[in-house]
Amino acid sequence: MKALLRKIRLTLGKLILDKKIPGEPLPTNPKIIVLQQDGKIGDYIISSFIFRELKKYNPLAQVDVICSPKNENLFKTNHFIDHFFVLDKKAPCAYTKMGKKLAKENYDVLINLPIQLRNRDLWLTRLINAKNNIGYQKQHYKIFNLDIPGGQLHFSQIYADSIKKCGVMNINSEYDIPDNSQQKEEIRNFIKDNQLENHIAINFFGAAGSRKFTEKNIRKFIERFKVLNKKVLLLTYPEMTPLLKDIVVDFPNAFIYENTQDIFDTVELLRYANVVISPDTSIIHIASGLNKKIIGFYKLEDKENFIHWHPNSKNETHILSFIESVNEISADDIQLEWITH
Repeated sequence: MKALLRKIRLTLGKLILDKKIPGEPLPTNPKIIVLQQDGKIGDYIISSFIFRELKKYNPLAQVDVICSPKNENLFKTNHFIDHFFVLDKKAPCAYTKMGKKLAKENYDVLINLPIQLRNRDLWLTRLINAKNNIGYQKQHYKIFNLDIPGGQLHFSQIYADSIKKCGVMNINSEYDIPDNSQQKEEIRNFIKDNQLENHIAINFFGAAGSRKFTEKNIRKFIERFKVLNKKVLLLTYPEMTPLLKDIVVDFPNAFIYENTQDIFDTVELLRYANVVISPDTSIIHIASGLNKKIIGFYKLEDKENFIHWHPNSKNETHILSFIESVNEISADDIQLEWITH
């Protein structure tokens, strides 16, 4: 019933909000706006190269972004982005205010690539009123005059195709991994003091509840690596640090950098890793960008999600699948040869 109501709501929204635009040729130095207001770190990582490539192709192009409070810091520190606009979804009339504000910019190109377009995102696209709108699989929408077809594409390829529509050629799609930790020296000393060079980094927590390991299973994983005589670094964030601190006390092979404050600190820790294990795709994409060996946990039935968000790594990669919960995966499923060479 919930899915049916969503479908009806989206259909009605499309009927009301979908407005045909004629499209216009791009000027020599176009103004481009990229919509990334969902706040997903993984989405930022795999799209990070487009800002660099747009500026490399035309340094005089204006490249702007709509982001959220969750990923604002990533865009703020990206010097290839001219302006970023923070959309707080919880603020009254946030989408309407943002759309009307940005309409005054007279953008030549808007890039908006979600698979399922929410009515509020369609409304924002219409309000911004760019001369050209680029979408993904939006051939049935009148408002997107430039469409990227094909359902079997990794999102990095979708982003690459979007800037091809802007005339960019010879695209280097290697990710731009942020390098903005305020604790580089402290982390370097932590790694050195605990002899954690080329360690195994494990993240036990994804965004959804189905991607979070229980304390019991976290302990089983650490015990497995203890038997194998392997040191492990448990990746953390402030909300989970107290739990992980209590766990590592019981294991001489487990470590945690307690002062981890943000994604920049996590990136810095991952630079020293040899293998990265995670159910969370943002960590997977960072590991891919750093060319680390990867063991990723993905939901078996969500094949479309895997096509779009798989590790896309040139390094050794192993995938373990679960049906309902990541806790179905056993520590014994990780083969010794995956972590020893």
